[in-house]
Amino acid sequence: MEELMQLQKMDYDKIQENLWWEADQSYRAGLRNTTLSGRICEELLIESLRKCIPNLKFNSGQIILKDTSKVKNEKEMSSQIDIIVYEGEAHKYGEIVSVEKEKVILVIEVEKRIKSKNETVNIEKYEQKLNNLWEKLDKNILKDKIFLVVFFSSSIHSPERIKELVDSKLKPYNCYIFCAEKGKKKIKSGEEGKISYENEFERLVNDIKNLTK
Repeated sequence: MEELMQLQKMDYDKIQENLWWEADQSYRAGLRNTTLSGRICEELLIESLRKCIPNLKFNSGQIILKDTSKVKNEKEMSSQIDIIVYEGEAHKYGEIVSVEKEKVILVIEVEKRIKSKNETVNIEKYEQKLNNLWEKLDKNILKDKIFLVVFFSSSIHSPERIKELVDSKLKPYNCYIFCAEKGKKKIKSGEEGKISYENEFERLVNDIKNLTK
């Protein structure tokens, strides 16, 4: 009961703001390697999702696609998945897992930043990336169970317009953007020229929960 009350009191907007703020702080601290920067975003998101949805499991790794107890070659495995959301037990190696496909609820692709120019986004790039992931999952995961989470949207124009483009063009994939940037300035609630997209992390949490009902 106490744990339930704590979950109900969670300030999802604050969690969302902390997520992109910490990701930005790592960059300012000099952690600018592309691979490492992406991994930081994944770890921050995994940590937050574990706190908000403790009955599910969140790890990076690969999905076992074939019905076999012993994987014989890489064709029987998915590509590397940023975040696998699953139930039950997995083969765990540190924080990396391999999970049977039957236990997988959804997968999450994490992008630190999408960039736009003149109110347009290279949607085809992200659509192709998600389609490739779907193909490498051997089409075992429905497209609406492939989520794209973006920490920053870089826009010289309207953040709302960029969000609208991403949401409309990437369906049936589910997309979430935490923070908008305008020029080189981060956009943060309460500060001049800065704003977080509203309710994106909360929507992400609720959408994950809805898939387990």
